Amino acid sequence: MKICVVTQQFGRRWSGLGTYATNLVEGLVARSISPVVICPAGMGEGTGAEIFPVSISGWEKAVNYWLPLAWKFRGALRQLAMKDTFDVIHFTDAREALFSGRAGTFHIGAMNDYYAASSPVNPLYFRRHYSDWPARYPYYSFMKAVEPLALRKLDAVIANSNYVRDVLIENYSIASGKVRVINYGIEPPDESIALEKLEGDPSILFVGANFQRKGLPDLLQAAALVRNGLKGLVIHVVGEDSKERVMRDLAEQLGMGKSVQFHGLVNNNRVRRMMADMFVMPSLVEGFGIVFLEAMLNGVPVIGGKVGGTVELIQDGQNGFTVLPGDQEDLARKIVRLATDTKFRKRLIEAGKITAQEYTISKMVDRTIELYNRLIAGSA
Repeated sequence: MKICVVTQQFGRRWSGLGTYATNLVEGLVARSISPVVICPAGMGEGTGAEIFPVSISGWEKAVNYWLPLAWKFRGALRQLAMKDTFDVIHFTDAREALFSGRAGTFHIGAMNDYYAASSPVNPLYFRRHYSDWPARYPYYSFMKAVEPLALRKLDAVIANSNYVRDVLIENYSIASGKVRVINYGIEPPDESIALEKLEGDPSILFVGANFQRKGLPDLLQAAALVRNGLKGLVIHVVGEDSKERVMRDLAEQLGMGKSVQFHGLVNNNRVRRMMADMFVMPSLVEGFGIVFLEAMLNGVPVIGGKVGGTVELIQDGQNGFTVLPGDQEDLARKIVRLATDTKFRKRLIEAGKITAQEYTISKMVDRTIELYNRLIAGSA
């Protein structure tokens, strides 16, 4: 079986997409399937995979990164096609198949989110939730028009949750038989890396590359509601976002400036060893939420948005908490409960570990190989 994996992130696990791509390739290699990986230059060193690098300039990174990448990936695939033939070409972000040719090879792509597919047509929604709404609204509208074009290039689409599958089928008129749900898997924590207990009583960890979409404004405002009762509370924000200044200003306005620490972009291995009293990411939209599973496996109780694929991972009050976007009072109550109810907290932690152990890389890779085989055999 000859596989080509096309990905914008590989080797460093920068985000959920990077974690997915790296775990997938390493899992294939472990099963004696050595894919060629097309990715931006400088990625993938030390992974053992055969890398076909593409060069990305500074201006290309600055404007809708995935779009120039999709064009560069098209060129790389054409170059490879002159000297090799693949059974399957696997895009870890289905959008990046937009310019790909067919050439008789099976194409599959993963949809890791649904924020464009389900975006409201009313710009007032964006004005309410995003400080950059004049730019975000037309961009989401553009994505909503372009994504179906990319998906039509594919023989199969992988959705990372049932919710993402259903949104794609309903909003993009994708045939239900074309979309397969393959949940992401996670690896056990690296016990050789020492735990890093974060400052705060309680300490709250937030991880996300899109602060507003991941619900950081709600978290800051909920924390402000409880700061008199939880005087030692500290929020630790991990991730790189151009809206960091906006979030810092909001924290200052709420009187939370000294209680919020911005760590910037942090290596995934270190993030997984950051020990907080709770992990909180009350997203407005969330395709799957692999970070919740990583926190659960690490013995950290979680609070997520009651949206998308998150509700497939977190059963409210059973293995974590969920809150509706914008319900800052409910979020505040649940933060206090986790901080003060020791027995309940322990119960959630144990249930969370059991949940996380169900989502293994081995299952993810096996189901992906099964899809490859079905496509090649003509039975997908």
